[in-house]
Amino acid sequence: MYDGGKPVRETFSMIFDNVRFGQMLLPDFATIQGCCVLGEQLLQESIERYGAPAFLGTLRYSCDATAESMRTAFASLPDGDYEGTGSLDADGIDAEEEYFVHLSLRKRGAKLEADFSGSSRQARTSLNGGALDAKTAVGVGLKMLLDPYSEFTSGSFRDIDIVIPPGTVASALPPDGPIFMYWEVASVIMSCLVRALAEALGERALGGDTGSNNLHNAYGVRPDGTQWACSALAGGETGPWGASRAGDSHWTVHGAADIGVAPRFS
Repeated sequence: MYDGGKPVRETFSMIFDNVRFGQMLLPDFATIQGCCVLGEQLLQESIERYGAPAFLGTLRYSCDATAESMRTAFASLPDGDYEGTGSLDADGIDAEEEYFVHLSLRKRGAKLEADFSGSSRQARTSLNGGALDAKTAVGVGLKMLLDPYSEFTSGSFRDIDIVIPPGTVASALPPDGPIFMYWEVASVIMSCLVRALAEALGERALGGDTGSNNLHNAYGVRPDGTQWACSALAGGETGPWGASRAGDSHWTVHGAADIGVAPRFS
């Protein structure tokens, strides 16, 4: 997408010829690029100051420390098989098919297996998530429930095995399994984890949340003939996160975005 710090016009043109919210995506791309440039700069400064062996040692230490923290958290959880199921009630075409995520957790000693077998087939629309989205949701959810106070690194996954059949709503494949709204499936996976471990965690369990954001899209034409699109109109219709022993839940808040339709990048 970028060459020498500058956008590759052919790549950007291809993207914006095939998306509806180009003007909203362009700042996202610029932000990601800026973060990558800053990250590279900071890494190079650290390596120049401390040397490559010391830098790589800090990475190993951080990942090892997180893995040990998660391993300790797993060991404190009773051995057993735990199951949780969540659903998405429609795929945006019609309401004839409901999509389920079925998650089985098998915990033995300091290791845990997360198995998505039995989940629904991939959806017909971009409601799907990919296997990496499922992996991320499992890692974040287990971290939140079992070990929320240490860093989240790749070491968090060291003692987690993930079993996920191809072509499910949580592991969609091309050409018939488009992925865009991966966060919908990720939210369901989080709910599955909360339900599966509720009894085992006891007082440490979390209450279920309201589910997906209730967003509304709208499109139109301004008096001057230019098109407008609102991709995330939300207000008081959003609901709460799950409560815990620390206190009642908090309400989520979202705003509205009125964006234009981006022209072809040139």
